[in-house]
Amino acid sequence: MKRVCGISADTSNHNDKGHISALPDDVLHTIVNLLSMRDAIRTSKLSRRWKNIYAHKPRLEFDWLDIISNDANTYTRRMVSIWNVRYFQRSIEAVLGSHFGTKIESFKVHCCFGNEHPRYFKGWINFAVARAAETLELAFSCDEFSERTDWTTIDCYNFPTHLLPISGEG
Repeated sequence: MKRVCGISADTSNHNDKGHISALPDDVLHTIVNLLSMRDAIRTSKLSRRWKNIYAHKPRLEFDWLDIISNDANTYTRRMVSIWNVRYFQRSIEAVLGSHFGTKIESFKVHCCFGNEHPRYFKGWINFAVARAAETLELAFSCDEFSERTDWTTIDCYNFPTHLLPISGEG
């Protein structure tokens, strides 16, 4: 057994006491809730104990720049490939398919492909409504709204309002 600075390098008898994985689920959920969606999902690879902790996250916030990034983290609609769109959509679908929560605080999607790929939008909205999301935010533009100066160039998506509960129903 090798000693480095007085610390044993032998981990064969490693005891989980004091180890982060030994914390109760509610503490791990709190920790994961502070992470971005991408980092929360990455925690599932830490160990079997962490595998589904992210699946209880009450704030589902999917940001194009977090999931699909390039070196400069700058995108325009002309730069968006169909492969990136599909990867982004599949990433969201995978999280929704494994989500254990019955209620979510927020459901946000900020993506860079405009309204050209609406195939999944209805399903995402249904998911958010079924889980009584307090906040539903969908942004399908590459630019920041705070920086937008010409609102006439924005593409519009015909939001399926029939999916939303009528006031007093839920």
